[in-house]
Amino acid sequence: MRRINSIDDLMATWRKSKALVIGFKVGYGGKWDELVSLIGMLETEFPQIEFVKVDVSKMKIIGEMLDLSKAPTLYFIKRGKVTYRMVGFNKYETLRKYAQDLI
Repeated sequence: MRRINSIDDLMATWRKSKALVIGFKVGYGGKWDELVSLIGMLETEFPQIEFVKVDVSKMKIIGEMLDLSKAPTLYFIKRGKVTYRMVGFNKYETLRKYAQDLI
């Protein structure tokens, strides 16, 4: 899961990726750590999807722009359009279904 370090990097990745999952997190620990292990399984199963993460606590402007008041939040994006927005933790089966819909 590649780390996004700037708004420009986020926007460029969003525009160029055919299938993209963005994980927005605040700090470390808790549900984010559990989610990262599930995302790792998705990365193995769906190599055609790009997976990236954004630390909202380090890039507050992104949190404000996208109204990310709760973390973790995942965006599932297909050809530049958000197909699913998942707030909080969810089961692997749900994440897998959302990922599968991107391809």
